[in-house]
Order: sequence, then structure tokens, then C-alpha cells
Amino acid sequence: IGRLYYQHNYFDEAHDIFKGIVKKYPRSKYAEYSANLILDIYSLKKDYVGLEKTGSELLQNPAISDSKAGADIRDVLEKASFKKAQDLETSKNYAESAVQYENFARQNPKSELVTQAEFNAAVNYEKGGQNGLALASYQKVANSKSSEHKDLKLKSKRLSAKLLQDSGQFEEAARLFKEVAHEDMKDPLAANLIFTAAALYEVAGKNDDAIRAYDEVLKTSKKNQDHSEALYSIAQIHLKAGHKKLAIEHFEKYVETGRGDSKKMMEAHYRLMELYLSQRKIDASEKWRSKVLGYYRRLPAAQRKSVANFAAKARMKDAEEALAKYKAIRLSNDPAKLKRSIDEKLLALKETNKIIKDVIDYDSADEIIAGLALSGQAYQHMGDSFVRAPVPKGFSADDQKMYKEKVEKELAQPQFKQAHESYQKAVEKAWELEAYPEAYRTAFEYMNKIDPKTYYDGGEVGMDSHLVNWMAK
Repeated sequence: IGRLYYQHNYFDEAHDIFKGIVKKYPRSKYAEYSANLILDIYSLKKDYVGLEKTGSELLQNPAISDSKAGADIRDVLEKASFKKAQDLETSKNYAESAVQYENFARQNPKSELVTQAEFNAAVNYEKGGQNGLALASYQKVANSKSSEHKDLKLKSKRLSAKLLQDSGQFEEAARLFKEVAHEDMKDPLAANLIFTAAALYEVAGKNDDAIRAYDEVLKTSKKNQDHSEALYSIAQIHLKAGHKKLAIEHFEKYVETGRGDSKKMMEAHYRLMELYLSQRKIDASEKWRSKVLGYYRRLPAAQRKSVANFAAKARMKDAEEALAKYKAIRLSNDPAKLKRSIDEKLLALKETNKIIKDVIDYDSADEIIAGLALSGQAYQHMGDSFVRAPVPKGFSADDQKMYKEKVEKELAQPQFKQAHESYQKAVEKAWELEAYPEAYRTAFEYMNKIDPKTYYDGGEVGMDSHLVNWMAK
């Protein structure tokens, strides 16, 4: 009769009958069947509290506990406890699910599901945003002495490393990523894990460890992209540390790969130009400066904007050299040669401004301002040169005065006006773009002398900063 009720889902009626059989005939085989069916009813109803309570009560009966049914009940209780955690997980009650998995592991230490339960607890703690508890559970699995569940132990180490990374514990995360990689170097992800470790060591300021890890990537990874990225990263570390020779070596190797995004590749070209210049190897520096400009020209238009600053800086050196040559031209003291020397200097000024226009056309904020300031210097120098130009011999005092006034008015003042406009544009462009390279100070100091009220120097903006200049608002 109890089975009929059970088969037709009259669980309450079935439960009462099965319970009566267990009580009256505890040592019969029907008591064993009834005990199992009672627990099954609780399981079907997902009443895990009732199942656990009833199962425990049944096991207090020695006739049941010592029988095969007793072993079955213990197995059912174990699986029901695990199933309860799974159901909580399915319903997205991650915190409760994690606690239930941990309870299962604690209550069933000899179960073959213990490691899985501890791993699931970690996953659910993480899903519930309880990363500290998740990390502790992952590490419990990772440190397990069991020879089984190697896959879960490895996953736990990886996920622990990720949590350490997310919490800012970069050095420890790096160590763990590297350890995981070394446990199975045949894993396709091994090289990626070592690369991640290297990057984290670098972030943590552990440069020697970072370089060793990047070197390991070069030896173990089969991906060309990994090789180029590792070389670039090593070069950057040496650059920041002031190891010029090693920085040059690795930047050149990086460029030789021909791989990498355009911004990094352009920066590598530019750094080589600067590094060789710092070593006074002018020919080598000039070679790389030409390569910077050539690389820029070969890039598709869509990629040029992100690297324009490097090309502009390289071209700016041409402008600076042109300005130096232009300033070196002196106006002749010989009246017969004066006009020719003026023409020569004006031609040099025109050439300098042509190069400056090229610099500005790259549309790089710092170099736009530097170019305009350089143009201001060029015009200011031209005006000063006219003012200081020698007076032809044989003039009377009055004639000399008239001559000087005419030169200043007709020749010098137009140059000073151009200088003023260039300096003013440099300052106002800096305010507009909120970019303040070193050249900004030159332009601002000039404008401050001309118009201290408008261009008041209250120290709002320093060199090489990118702060808002409130005077412009």
C-alpha cells in the first residue's frame, strides 16, 4: 500500500506507512526498503532539512544503522548535502551555496567529493563577491596533499593567482602564475602564464624577476607575437633603469621582428634615435631619426594620429638645427655686403619656418606649441638682428639716428610683430589643448613681459604638466 501511494505521488500518506513499518519491524528487509523510500520522498520534495533530520533519526536505530540500509542512508545523506549546495548554486544563492559546500566537506571528510566541494565553495564565494573567502578556499584545494583531482588543484592555483592580481598582490600573483606554468610546460597556456607573471613582476617593480620571466617567454613560446612583446618589455625596463646599451640591444631586436602594434614600433624607433644621441653617436641617431619619419610616412592614414608625436619630435630636431644655422648668420658690417647677408638670413628664416610648419602639421599637441614658440624665437632674433645691424660709415649723428629709426620701423618692427603673434598663438594653443611642454614657458614669459595683466604669471601651470590654466577660463 505504501508503494502505491509513493508511485502515485501521495507522499504524505506513503511517508506515514513507511515510517510505521520501520518502527514496528526494524530488522525486516521491508524496514530497509521503507527507510530508503522515506529519504527519497524528502529528496523529491527538496526538503533537505527534513531529509537530514529523518536520516539522522533512522541511524539512531541500531537495527537500521548496522544494516545495508544504514550504509545506504549515510550515502543518501552525503549526496543530499552536496545536492543542497548545488541547488542553492543553481538558484544563484552563491554565498549560501559556498557555505553549504564547506559544511559538506567538513561533515564528510572521507568523501570522494570533498575536493570538489571545496573547489565549488571557492567558485561560489568568488561569484558572490567574497574574494577573500574564495582565495582561502582555492588555496585549500591547491595545497591538498591528495594525489587525486590534479585538474582542480591546477585550476585553483590559476584562479588564486587571478584573485591575487585583482587585489593588487602582484608579486605573489606573479610567483603563482609562474609556478602553475612550470607544473605543465606542455600546456598551450604555459607561455601565456609566464608572460603574465613577467608583466606582474614588472608592475610590482621587481625588474630582475620580470626580465628573467620575459627571457623564459623568448625560450619557450612558439608565438612570434610573444617574442616581440617580450623584447619590447625588456627594452622598456632597461630604458627606465638607465641601462642604455641593453635598451638599445632589445629595442633593435624588437624592430627586427617587424611585429607589434604601430605605436610600440614607432616608439622603439624614436627611443633608438634618442638613446644613440645620448651616447653622442650622431650618425646612428640620424639613421634612426630618418627611420622614424619613414615609418610614419608608410603608415596608413588611420594609424598616424596615435604616433604623430614621435614623428613631430623627430622633425622638430630639423627645425632646431635650422634655427641654429639661421642664428649663426651674421649681418655684415660692410655696407656693400649688408644686403646680401640680410637676404641670406631672411632665406634661412623662411626655410626654418617651412620646417616648423611641417612640425605643426603633424598635429601633435606638444610639438604644435613648441613649433609656434620656436617660430617666435626666429622672428624675435630677426628683429634683434636688424636693430643691432651696423650703421653705414660716413653718416652724421642725425643721419645715423634717422637710419636706425627707419630700420627699426620698417625692418625690425614687422619681425617683432610676427614674433608676438607666434608666441601668443603658442600660449593660447597651450591653454586650448591643456598641454604645457618646456617651450610653453619661453612663450609665456615673453607674453608676460608684453602684457603682464592678461598673461599674469601666478604659477598656475608648470612645465611638462597637463593641468587646466584657469586664467584661460
